Amino acid sequence: MDHLIVSERCLKDRVLVEVSGSINAYSYARFQQKLHTLIRAGDVVLDLSRISCLSSSGVGALISAVEDGEEFGSRFFLLSPSVIVRLAIESSGFAHLFTIVSSENEAD
Repeated sequence: MDHLIVSERCLKDRVLVEVSGSINAYSYARFQQKLHTLIRAGDVVLDLSRISCLSSSGVGALISAVEDGEEFGSRFFLLSPSVIVRLAIESSGFAHLFTIVSSENEAD
């Protein structure tokens, strides 16, 4: 079981959330709650470039974040998802729900 490290940095009009480690059955609930809180407050850019594992629970947390964004009128971006993240999202059949960007500036 890898650890999940989540840090956040306020940008001028959004929050950048940097995540590393595994988003799995052990870590997704805390991760999902953190995203829910941040998205409720405004736009979120989620850096997933250092994710080493994304389980179906983790994909579910990301889908929940998209739904929260729609509910609260906030935008939600995935920044530079790792190959592992891209494969998990694509295999879920829900890739069309996500806005993927390759830089913070692209999230405007």
